[in-house]
Amino acid sequence: MIPNDQHIHINERTLERIFYDYFQKLTYQAGETLGEHLSSKDIVLEVFQKLWEGRAALKFSDEKKLAGYLRLLTQNACIDHIRKRNTRKKANLHLAYRWEVLQMPEDSVLATVKSARLQEQTIMTLSAALEKLPVQQRRVVKMDLLEKSSAEIAASLQITEGCVRGYRAKALASLRKMLGAL
Repeated sequence: MIPNDQHIHINERTLERIFYDYFQKLTYQAGETLGEHLSSKDIVLEVFQKLWEGRAALKFSDEKKLAGYLRLLTQNACIDHIRKRNTRKKANLHLAYRWEVLQMPEDSVLATVKSARLQEQTIMTLSAALEKLPVQQRRVVKMDLLEKSSAEIAASLQITEGCVRGYRAKALASLRKMLGAL
């Protein structure tokens, strides 16, 4: 433990020791967060680079706080990586869709546009109806739409699976009433 008036100073030797102690752990954390391990080493290397570049402004009273900071940096870097990856996927899907539309005959394009508008209106109507449900029913239905199992929903909401089934049934009955005119 470092005395209260002292802090960990990050110099080359300290960084080397910290790197040796935490690189594998942080790489594992990044791999688990990303769901793949190919990018995890690069992300953790960037975390250590940020640590080195910002060392003058950083003060840690003990190694536990430094470790927490490294885990947080790693988690944030993973989130940024996932956002960039998802943005690229969306852009690629959008381009593929536009290419597909350009290859279609004109009457097919009009039918596709009408279908997309109808789908968008349906989603907006369903979303508005979901917001009118009681909180627990809404939570269960939203998690159900994310393809969570009853057990996963129950664990997440800290209720029984029977309650999940009950909330789901009541919510679906309410949605049928609200959306019956569609």
